[in-house]
Amino acid sequence: MKLRPPGRSSIRVKLIFLMLVATVPLGSLLIYQNLYSISAMHDKVAQSNKDLLSVYLGQIDQSLRYVEYYMNSLTVRNTSILAFDDFADRDEDAYQLAKLDIQNELGNTVPLFAMMDGLFVYSTKRNEFIEALNANTPYQTRLLIHASIRKAVAKGSAAKEVMTWQSPKIGDGYYITRIVQIGDTFLGAWGRADRILLPLERIDLGKGGKALFVSSSGEPMNWGEWIAERGINLRPDFSRYYMSGNREKYLVVGSRSREGGFSLAAVIPDSTIRKGLPTPQGLILWISVFALGLVPLSLLIAQRSVIDPLRRMVEAMRRIQGGNLELRMEADPTSNEFAIVDSTFNSMIARIRDLKIAVYEEQLNAQRAELKQLQLQIKPHFYLNSLNGIYHLAQMREYSLIQEMTQNLVDYFRYMIKTNASFVSLGDELRHVRTYHRIQEMRLAGEHRLSIDAPDEAMTASVPPLLVQTFVENSSKYGIEEDGSLRVSITVSLSATRERLAISIGDGGPGFPEEVLAELKGGTLEPDENGKKVGIWNMRRRLAILYHGQASLRFENTRPGALVEIDIPFTE
Repeated sequence: MKLRPPGRSSIRVKLIFLMLVATVPLGSLLIYQNLYSISAMHDKVAQSNKDLLSVYLGQIDQSLRYVEYYMNSLTVRNTSILAFDDFADRDEDAYQLAKLDIQNELGNTVPLFAMMDGLFVYSTKRNEFIEALNANTPYQTRLLIHASIRKAVAKGSAAKEVMTWQSPKIGDGYYITRIVQIGDTFLGAWGRADRILLPLERIDLGKGGKALFVSSSGEPMNWGEWIAERGINLRPDFSRYYMSGNREKYLVVGSRSREGGFSLAAVIPDSTIRKGLPTPQGLILWISVFALGLVPLSLLIAQRSVIDPLRRMVEAMRRIQGGNLELRMEADPTSNEFAIVDSTFNSMIARIRDLKIAVYEEQLNAQRAELKQLQLQIKPHFYLNSLNGIYHLAQMREYSLIQEMTQNLVDYFRYMIKTNASFVSLGDELRHVRTYHRIQEMRLAGEHRLSIDAPDEAMTASVPPLLVQTFVENSSKYGIEEDGSLRVSITVSLSATRERLAISIGDGGPGFPEEVLAELKGGTLEPDENGKKVGIWNMRRRLAILYHGQASLRFENTRPGALVEIDIPFTE
């Protein structure tokens, strides 16, 4: 196929041209205009609301000063409060009269302080509250408030500090409290934070905007759940506004009270603020019309030059991924780049088709060769020791043992010849293990015990030859106990779904050396120059080849002995 030289039909030139014409003028202007307008609007809204909060907070602080002035003046002019401590100790009648006088005083005054929920006098000697309420406060809530006041009184008295306006959390809400001490009597006022904010709710903070009190530690004193759901961070310092929130951003602005340990904050959705952004309508209009006019033309060119060829390539790749290596792509006439890609793509698919079969067959042959080599590495390992054992038995004229030894060796070597197969039954493997163990028992001194616990339904399982014998042989070498005895136990189990086969081989010897155990667990064990460790290394390689990563080996030291756990898929 003859390809056209690169030029104006180049897809790169087309895309760059369209990008510059359609995006640079409009994008630059809109980005600058939006950033500037948003910043200016944020400053304007933040300053406006901060001024509003300062005015309202000033009214709150003034009301708190009135309450504080009233309580301070009451400690000077009300004789009943001044003598309350003395009456509580020695004159019950005078105490009750003073109590009635204080109750009347508070009851007549509390309506003047609409921001406060209640005024109280607390006698520590009698542990009694005299209070007047502005709001219908539930009894249980009053008990919580009383408990909080007692705690504050105890703390303030112990520290000998002058109490100021505080913002404690009582029950499920925050309150603003003030306590004045007169000897052992305390005069105070309290009000719920969200009730103090009621007049501010008439101020329009936009849809979703909230006004709230914030404690000195940055905790919301009202609207706590609403703040937490939106991930809004409230800072104790409101020296300047900031943006916060998870999904939607909110402008946070506030002002700190001069009388109490709290601040007044406004939280305004950024989406509400953006609705009021000013726009240079004329310029934006012409740019928008021009950009809109380019959109259909750009889409048409992009559709024919880019989107359609890309769609055809994606569809072809999906079909090839499904195994259809006979697919070929037609040359694209619209762009030089796609024409080259189509031609190269067709050539590559043809080569992949030819190479796939060759590579696959080569991999199979390599795996077969490696598996055979690994199996053959195990076979010569036992020959010399076996012949040496028969020689010693002949020297001792143990003819019956020689016959048994010879028969066991015949069974042993017959099984080894059988290992040319990739798999054998677990029953055959365990019989071979018993044969091997009997040969070792006849060759070596000391007591040798072999225990096998395997269910009948597992005996037909297909396993690699020498899977169990490799680790039993390892125990025979390194698992000898101090008295020369050898104890080997084999346990076989099936998973509940009969999908996995687990085999564990343990002995009572000294266990794996720590450095060897670390190599076994890390998979870094390699045969040394003398051929040691080759059995375990071979078995790990064989399992990797035969099961493609679905088999596992685990090595542990027990007390006493070593433990090997094999987990493979169950097949018959």
